[in-house]
Amino acid sequence: MEKDLISAGIFLRALLPLLEKICSFDEEAKEIIKGWNLSLMLHFPGEGTTLFFKDGRLKVRREKVLLPSIALYFTSPAKVVKMMFGEKVIPLPWWGIWRISVLKNFEPLAKKIEKYLQADEEFIKDEKNLRFVVSLYLNLILYGVKEVGEKEEKADKIISNTPDGVLQINVLPDGPYGYLQIREGRIYPGEGKWEGKVNAFMEFASLKAAYELFTRRLDGSTGIGLLKIRIRGNIPLVEVLDDILGKLPKYLPQV
Repeated sequence: MEKDLISAGIFLRALLPLLEKICSFDEEAKEIIKGWNLSLMLHFPGEGTTLFFKDGRLKVRREKVLLPSIALYFTSPAKVVKMMFGEKVIPLPWWGIWRISVLKNFEPLAKKIEKYLQADEEFIKDEKNLRFVVSLYLNLILYGVKEVGEKEEKADKIISNTPDGVLQINVLPDGPYGYLQIREGRIYPGEGKWEGKVNAFMEFASLKAAYELFTRRLDGSTGIGLLKIRIRGNIPLVEVLDDILGKLPKYLPQV
């Protein structure tokens, strides 16, 4: 039950929100959502995420809303997980079922997440494409760590006893950037650079180095030894968050 809850949360709050970036980058995705002015909520008991489409753009809120244009309901986290791992699952459209064209085109839109997380070597030879893929993985990791750290019993106990602090993650020389803040036993992820005091840094020497670690082609110890990864500052804070990061793959499909 715990594993299903974590995996379902990762789908709604870490994987699905990647569509916001994809709809700004992918020309076919832009064409799919052209003319959509509506909100689409996917949820299971207790949790949900809402996608707001307007004027060819997508904004994601990691929460449920009262009256979305379309609502797709999964009766349990297990149903979300089955769909996430490739099984055929049909959520209950309890509102907006008459918007057939949107429902029909949402599945090919969602499949673009897999397309970019499994991008081939030819695609990422272009630095622009590589930067985009790395930014997707970084966001997946930031919000995935939050789901694992706050929902897995063992990880939650560790986070609850970890002093407040901020880990800044930098891909050098020009980003992307992200951070994880621990505050009062909770994890707050975000994009960009933290504006206040940073307690620890994890820095990647290049986009390629970040991509290799994020896709598990490179382990952290080897990366540090090869000077592809640099850790500085409050090392215990890095170790706590790195331990949670190491748990993330077991809750994800193979990406």
